[in-house]
Amino acid sequence: MYTAEAAVELGRIVYAIPGSIFSPNSSGTNRLLSEGARVIADEAELSTAISLDYGLMRLGQKSARGAVGPVLSALVASPARPDELAERLNESVLTVMRTLTDHEARGLVERLPDGRYSPTQSFYLGQNEGVRVSMGGICRTS
Repeated sequence: MYTAEAAVELGRIVYAIPGSIFSPNSSGTNRLLSEGARVIADEAELSTAISLDYGLMRLGQKSARGAVGPVLSALVASPARPDELAERLNESVLTVMRTLTDHEARGLVERLPDGRYSPTQSFYLGQNEGVRVSMGGICRTS
């Protein structure tokens, strides 16, 4: 919640995914929504909101490097530790670790100080290579 409050103080847009009103775990995001955060119901809506707010557009699930894959897709949704990813993806920890090592060597993911893995900034920027959204539509920059 401190991050969202700091974002508001800096004049940044805050997004929130609604949760069950019966779940204590959802009280923070639901409060943000009641205070004016932008509602994000699914991935397509998030992509559209980012496109409109920041002038970048994802053109699909593939980057210039090829298909993203389940491990990287899961990390885009939420940074995680290898054991958490293995459980979420119903894979062995060894398989996930091999994939993470490969992705890390290719500059697609990085290990955070707390042991979780996250996509790198260059991965996110690579997802939008050559595409900007202007008021008149999509413009190719390359």
